Amino acid sequence: MQQASIHCFSKTILAAAAAVFVTACGGSESGGGNGNPNTKPANIGVVTIKAYDGGTDDLLTAGLGKAGLASATAPLPADPNAPTAAELRRYAIYTNYRAIADTTAGGGFGTFYGPNVDAQGNVTAGRARSPASSIWPCRTTAAGRRT
Repeated sequence: MQQASIHCFSKTILAAAAAVFVTACGGSESGGGNGNPNTKPANIGVVTIKAYDGGTDDLLTAGLGKAGLASATAPLPADPNAPTAAELRRYAIYTNYRAIADTTAGGGFGTFYGPNVDAQGNVTAGRARSPASSIWPCRTTAAGRRT
């Protein structure tokens, strides 16, 4: 009898602890003191949204595709003294991709890996370009600098 009541008491304590735990994990209707989670924080300034069409420009290859990434000639800006953000992005993607991958056919690019090889390892005839959007928030520091 005493063992049964200890067992029942243990279950009651366990249930109470679980209830406290679940209640502590829940939020409240007022946002739990965090305000509206969809409100932009005060230190975030301009938010830039860039859409990539998947034709002339895409998220993964900056419009270069397989041929552009494999090219021995880097995509240089039209005006080297005043490159646009898109030209700098395209050049950065080109140089970074080539820094970590062998982009020659002998190294397996376009056959075993690359933007034209699907997840199952099949070589596709597609241009391997991905339309997407990119969101860039600009943060303002306490000193007033934008980062």
